[in-house]
Amino acid sequence: MYANGVVLAYDEQHDQDEFGMLTYADLDLEEFAPFEITRQEFLDALAELKPINRHRRE
Repeated sequence: MYANGVVLAYDEQHDQDEFGMLTYADLDLEEFAPFEITRQEFLDALAELKPINRHRRE
């Protein structure tokens, strides 16, 4: 999610498109530790987003 509100979503089944791609770079987990959330918090937040590069099948 970008500051301007644009949301992009990638996963194993949708790893790239004209907007960008899923990164496979290693991350420094200590650097991101202050931002850690639970899996359920992530899924709840994700459910509220509408990525411009994905079509929801609901």
